[in-house]
Amino acid sequence: MIRNIPNRYNDELLFKEIEEFEGKFDCLFLPYDFSQGGNKGYGFINFIHPFHILLFFDKYEGKPWNLFESRKICELKFAKFQGINEIKKHSDRYKEKKPVFFKTFETNEKIEIPKVNLF
Repeated sequence: MIRNIPNRYNDELLFKEIEEFEGKFDCLFLPYDFSQGGNKGYGFINFIHPFHILLFFDKYEGKPWNLFESRKICELKFAKFQGINEIKKHSDRYKEKKPVFFKTFETNEKIEIPKVNLF
C-alpha cells in the first residue's frame, strides 16, 4: 500500500512518478473520491517479484513526491490484503474506478540481490 499520495495525482501521474519500476508490477490501483475531485491519498501496487518491493521501498519510503510541490511524504505499508486478485476484489466496491492491470509474462530474468553486511 502506498500512502500520502498527493491528491492531485491521477493514474497517469502516479505511473509517471514510478515509471522506472515499469515491468516490475502488474497492478496499480489509485482509488478516487469523486465528490472531492481527487484521489483518496493512498493506492495499491502488486509487484511481480518480492525483491522489487525492497527496491521500491528503498527508493520511495520517507521521500517527498517529485511531480508536484507537496509536503506529503511517501509511506509504504503492508495492506490488509495482498496480491492482484485481492486488489481486484477490493476495487470491486469502487464502481466508478477500477485498477489498472498491466500485461505481464513469465521471464527468466535473473534478479541480482545485493549482499548486505548486517554486522
